[in-house]
Amino acid sequence: MSAFTPSSRAMLLAKSWDFAAKLYTRELAPRFLPWMHGALEVLQRNAGSLPPGRLVLVPCCGPGLEMSLISRCLGHGHPLLGVDLSQGMVDIANRLAQEAERTAGAAAGTAAGDSTLPTIGQSADGDRPTPPPGLIRAVVGDASSLHVEHEGQAAAVVSFFGLQQLGPAAPAALLSWVRCLAPGGIAIVVLWPSHVEDSGPWRQYDRAVQRLQQQQQQQQQGTSPAAQHEQCSSTNTGNGAPPLTEWERSLVEVVMQGVEDAVLLSDEMVQHDMQWPDVDTFWEVMTQGGPWHARRLSFGNAYMETLKALFVAGLAQEAGLGTGQQELLVGQHHPGTASGGSKSKTQEQMGVRDPAAAAARSQLQPAPATASIIRPLIHTPRARQIVIKRGLSSAHARL
Repeated sequence: MSAFTPSSRAMLLAKSWDFAAKLYTRELAPRFLPWMHGALEVLQRNAGSLPPGRLVLVPCCGPGLEMSLISRCLGHGHPLLGVDLSQGMVDIANRLAQEAERTAGAAAGTAAGDSTLPTIGQSADGDRPTPPPGLIRAVVGDASSLHVEHEGQAAAVVSFFGLQQLGPAAPAALLSWVRCLAPGGIAIVVLWPSHVEDSGPWRQYDRAVQRLQQQQQQQQQGTSPAAQHEQCSSTNTGNGAPPLTEWERSLVEVVMQGVEDAVLLSDEMVQHDMQWPDVDTFWEVMTQGGPWHARRLSFGNAYMETLKALFVAGLAQEAGLGTGQQELLVGQHHPGTASGGSKSKTQEQMGVRDPAAAAARSQLQPAPATASIIRPLIHTPRARQIVIKRGLSSAHARL
């Protein structure tokens, strides 16, 4: 989608996320909780030095899973405003905020009132008060230029997994977010980099997209089928990481040059395990309720079926499976029961796993003896976490 203009990109993303909102909230957002919790621990350690009572902005808030957690972390002492381009996402975010108000923050931020969800932000004295009515709200809007209305007003800007969708406009958006901070304010931004995994489903998806693009180009140029196969096969081997995009390389630099009193506290990669019952479930959630749905809208279902075949073949090759064994990767689960059909998900089922276990397991579990046994998919995505403080030296901040 790199050829899209900013306005056409925004229209496509809004349409895609409106469609995907419910499935994303149910299946993907809970799997992102380990990254959210790590970032919000940083926010909580810095809560005492934030400008009191000021606004907290949550750009690209999606369904707002994190908004009640942010409020709880800050003792419900700051109004929160989420901004997202998708009406469907904003509707869910406001509903969850209202539910949090009614339940005094217990299991706040869940899509289904799941009390097994781990909580953060509890003080030594126990639960904090219920957020006042209207303290947390979300609106439809352009999250890329928030400084136009909120320059110098915010105690914090917290954003999860939205910035990368702005593509080349991301550095300017991050600059806008930091400009929103009042002196002493903090920005904590977590985003998916262009290279999420060295191996596993995200990596194989990128390779499948590249391979299909090459096939289409070769067909237009009249390349022979044998040459197509040889060239595409070479594309799908090896683990060389693709180079970072220009906007990723300049992301922090643009902010440091644009805001004189900005202090970069950290810029690091954070990894956590994520688990799925099978590859079919992963594919359906990502392409119907996740970031890959925009490609489905752009290119159609037939294109996505071809892409899936390349994707599964790549995963099978990575796992050392032969062509006849690819069915070991997929099962009969559906996105509505992606965690085994249980309404009460455990932390492990939602991907909240011990990161130390990542080094002790393969990307896919050992192949079962029979194709009738579904193969679980476990992978370890890495996200980029950027923390920037404004108006104070790094000595006043806690990481």
